[in-house]
Amino acid sequence: WADHTGAGVKVGVWDDGIQASHWDLSPNYKASRQLTIGGKLNNGQPVLVDADHGTAVAGLIAAVANGRGGVGVAFAAEITGVRIFGGADDINSAWSRYLLTLNQLGQFDVTNHSYGGAPDFTRGADVDRFEASLVNGRGGLGTINVKAAGNDKIDGNGDALDASRATVTVGATTSSGQVTSYSTYGAHL
Repeated sequence: WADHTGAGVKVGVWDDGIQASHWDLSPNYKASRQLTIGGKLNNGQPVLVDADHGTAVAGLIAAVANGRGGVGVAFAAEITGVRIFGGADDINSAWSRYLLTLNQLGQFDVTNHSYGGAPDFTRGADVDRFEASLVNGRGGLGTINVKAAGNDKIDGNGDALDASRATVTVGATTSSGQVTSYSTYGAHL
């Protein structure tokens, strides 16, 4: 790990927010990268008491090597939350706001999207935005977009975003090959 710390890598986590003040995350949290959508700051902070998935994901990615708790796989990476669940930012009631967040995928070197979805078998506006980040992100090298295959044994093959060249889609199976109901955890960096 001495050679691969994540130093200099900017990671965006699309989820229910990140507890930026968490002792394992605060040294790596970059509030300056929080998105502004339609003139409103998307501050990436949890909005609900039980909104902890994004914080857990951020820890897997970039929890600092401080001798306490866990250590993220990219423990020196800069992490920023992009809240798409909860309140006015909820993807389930504000699809157009979600699409606006995707316009800014290219501001990050790597993005994580560990939320499920039902297969739709269509190419949509979201796929176009992920593909644009592949062309324009990281100074033209392309943003690396990591995405979960889905939740609760949903067939991720039917989701056009999972089949896009602009995402690295990850799933999880048991040792016997059964799809787990925790497949979204496979998308964490």
